[in-house]
Amino acid sequence: MWVGPSQGVGPPAYILASHPQLWPLSAMAFPAAVAGPWLCLLLLLGVPLTLGTSILGVLHNVPVSDPEVQQAAQVAVKTYNDRNNCIYYSKGLQVLSAQRQVVSGIVLYLTMELVQTLCRKNQDGVVDLNKCPLPPPSQQKVRGRDWAYSGFSSWVWGTSSVYFRCNSGCH
Repeated sequence: MWVGPSQGVGPPAYILASHPQLWPLSAMAFPAAVAGPWLCLLLLLGVPLTLGTSILGVLHNVPVSDPEVQQAAQVAVKTYNDRNNCIYYSKGLQVLSAQRQVVSGIVLYLTMELVQTLCRKNQDGVVDLNKCPLPPPSQQKVRGRDWAYSGFSSWVWGTSSVYFRCNSGCH
């Protein structure tokens, strides 16, 4: 038999009256006054586990081998080549570190090294940077760069360069 609301007198609302031995196992037997705080606590404990790397505003390290990082590095090199006035193309030597920040979209921060190639920017046609030769190691100009790129999802990069800052050897 079900007992209805107690109207402030007697046992908590909606308890299973005829089978007291089932009360601990029944969701209806657990008083709302006790369940509320415990339920909130359980939900709050689970929030960090479910959010993982999507906590807003927090920077998270990302492996430099991550496909998003590699794609953003290609965009960074293209942006650098488009914006500088050097007569030679540069290409990415390596990505040193990467961090992701979730805000209204995704911001990906890269620190990478670029090296100047022997391919001139005034060449006809499209230049494949992977085929551009590098000068001998003693003559290579390695530049350190910090980049920030934003996108609207992790798989479609409507990227735009937020900023780039040179650490060394830039012109």
